[in-house]
Amino acid sequence: MLQILANADNVAIVGRNKNALRDTLVNVDSEARKRGLRINENKTKHMEVSRAASNSDHLRCGKYEFEHVK
Repeated sequence: MLQILANADNVAIVGRNKNALRDTLVNVDSEARKRGLRINENKTKHMEVSRAASNSDHLRCGKYEFEHVK
């Protein structure tokens, strides 16, 4: 399951696992570039929500690396 929530300049992507998230980010980046838009790596964060404690590091996706936040 994948959900994308968006408004004027913010997008939230919700996925069941990091691989699904990475695949979606690649597609979003590709489509955004076609329209002259870019993902701002400095403003983009990722959050992992689960019952288990997370020691997640930065999320690598292609040429991007996104900071993990709690």
